[in-house]
Amino acid sequence: MQFDRLKRDGFPTLLGGVAPAGPLGKRAQQSPSDSGARTPDRPIHVLILIPTLNVGGAEMDLLRTVPRIDRARFRVTVCTFLERGELSHLMQGQGIEVIGPFSSLYSFRLRLRRMAKQLLSVSWWPLQAKLSALRRLVRRISQQISQHIWAPLAAKLNARRRRIRRILAPIFSPLWAPVAAKLSVLRQVVRRLNWPRSLPKLGFSALRRAITTGLKLPRTVVYLLEIVRIARPIALYIRSSEVDVVHTILPNSYLVGACAAALAGGRPLLMSRLSLNLYQQEHKLVGFIERRILHRTVDAVIGNSDAMLRDLRSEGVNRSKLHLVYNGIDVRGFANEMVDHATARRLLGISNGAIVFTVVANLHPYKGHRDLLHALAALSRTWGSDWLCLFVGKDVHDCLPELKRLCLEYGLSRNVEFLGPRTDVPAILSASDIHISASHQEGLPNNIIEAMCARLPVVATAVGGVPELVVHGQTGYLLPPQDVDRMTAALVELARAPVRRKAFGEAGYARVTSHFNIDTNVVAFESIYAGLGGTYDRRSGRSRSADLRAARL
Repeated sequence: MQFDRLKRDGFPTLLGGVAPAGPLGKRAQQSPSDSGARTPDRPIHVLILIPTLNVGGAEMDLLRTVPRIDRARFRVTVCTFLERGELSHLMQGQGIEVIGPFSSLYSFRLRLRRMAKQLLSVSWWPLQAKLSALRRLVRRISQQISQHIWAPLAAKLNARRRRIRRILAPIFSPLWAPVAAKLSVLRQVVRRLNWPRSLPKLGFSALRRAITTGLKLPRTVVYLLEIVRIARPIALYIRSSEVDVVHTILPNSYLVGACAAALAGGRPLLMSRLSLNLYQQEHKLVGFIERRILHRTVDAVIGNSDAMLRDLRSEGVNRSKLHLVYNGIDVRGFANEMVDHATARRLLGISNGAIVFTVVANLHPYKGHRDLLHALAALSRTWGSDWLCLFVGKDVHDCLPELKRLCLEYGLSRNVEFLGPRTDVPAILSASDIHISASHQEGLPNNIIEAMCARLPVVATAVGGVPELVVHGQTGYLLPPQDVDRMTAALVELARAPVRRKAFGEAGYARVTSHFNIDTNVVAFESIYAGLGGTYDRRSGRSRSADLRAARL
């Protein structure tokens, strides 16, 4: 069994209650009274850093878990350092404090980028045609002005300048020669530094802009300065609010949180890894900082799947720091949000005889929506019955126009509907027969956990932690990523086998209930928070884990 192998490898897993090696792991599995640690005079204050609370897998998982943490033992604050997001109101409605973004760190460039994206989302073709005609007219007028007005005037000015120079040259040449020699040397130095030649004529603001542009600061330096700028007000909050544990979620939060904890004088640092480390190949600086610096100083690391733990071990994270905490779901609460099959189809306007596929994933390129449309096109040629595929998710990278174009090209416009971001996912899954995940990379996707909780068979690509969710041939089918032919065959096979669909759905529901319950998830976080909170001495303002690392050095 997979969990037995985890125990043999020494990875802590909350499913079996096995503690990680090392003093911190042992402390994380004990209550404060059992460990002999002092009883705190107030709840342990945990600061969770996340970029936004927009709808997404990590954000929804946080929304499920944090409100269930024991308020008598822990005070949890969520800090969004880019923007609040639509889930912040739900989090606050459940009594969780949400702070940020701080006004000093909200980048003006992000606002401009969002405004530009909103403008570009509008159809500008008629206006662009008018602007092109206006641009051509302005160009013709400027050419006429340059030819008939500016060119003769420039010739007269140049002639006058030459006459003045001939008159003044005999007078000022003896005085100007030493100064000219020094200016020539200075000009060569400036040219080597790549500064603008017009530097002496600029004002202060223009001078600063010219120096920044002329020096051509590397993007890595600018990025690191931005991280420090974001971390400074968070560090002030950590000090003023007596934060005991800093918990970072997603890679950029890891950088910001580590910097803020250091600026605040040192706090226990916890990092959650929710995706594979493929982002380090694209952002090499982030990967270098994580491997060479942050992984050596972080106090504990949570991976939400065995695949995450393998990545972290390959990056050099000490085995004693690793904790396996699967994503959890409130099975009873999710069931209460579902409706019966016939009612769900009536609400969505779907006939009872149609086979319905569902996909719940934001429209990122790596989510494999294009591959799935290719597979659905092949399915439409072999499957004669009525069918419909519902795509639920936010268009993050402007993929929707391309996907709609493919639907038109393949003749799928009547069979495919893009519903956008929805808050009624349980009701949509209630109308479904088969759930699909065609991603090229994943962590431990919540949409598959929700589909299994809805008693649906799952057809998914075997990437990341998906094989730890879906058991091939028992709860669904696992396929290689980007294999359109096998995806089509699996969908057709399940569409033709209602008895097998029901058996897969029931087996998936039993697996979610036993392995991915939200209560186990909450207990895991409370244990880790208690262990890390016990390593920070509030009186001295020092982390005992930091002292241990210094002693080893």
